[in-house]
Amino acid sequence: AGTVQLTNALDSTSELIAPTAKALAEVNSKHEAFKDALRYAQRLYVDKDGSDTNNGSSPAEPLLTLRRAIELAQPGTAIMLGAGEYTETCPMQVRRNVGIFGDALRQVTIRPTNETKYDGIFEVDSGFYCFGCTFTGHQQGTHNGVYKTAWVVRFNAAADNLSSGASTYGAYITRSPY
Repeated sequence: AGTVQLTNALDSTSELIAPTAKALAEVNSKHEAFKDALRYAQRLYVDKDGSDTNNGSSPAEPLLTLRRAIELAQPGTAIMLGAGEYTETCPMQVRRNVGIFGDALRQVTIRPTNETKYDGIFEVDSGFYCFGCTFTGHQQGTHNGVYKTAWVVRFNAAADNLSSGASTYGAYITRSPY
């Protein structure tokens, strides 16, 4: 009976939730996401109140766009997305072993711009991980005379993994993306 206070050091927020089955599922879900995020060596924070001139290294100085965080992310980076809708120029090419963690499903939405809605969202490499995000706005159909198939995630055909043991350019999977 009563309430459960959920606090985490990753984003310095607290929330009170009633101890219902739904609330317990929310606690378990966030716990698993934060536990996974802790495995990453570096974190970048993104928030709708941020700025892409920030370095994104703390919740106090978040980046504004997911695209900028992906550009800055190195292998071993967890990108922490605050609640909100992120409309991004797509596709976004994500490096090896980068994770994207939304505050919670249905609170974080990623959508392509109208100009890039036929192009898909993420081109990934080995070890990509995404949790707690909703995807919307991508579309399949004929665009500029070419039929395109909508997708959220596909392997990056241009990734340079030759130094990791790949025999040619393209995603080289040594750790399953999910």
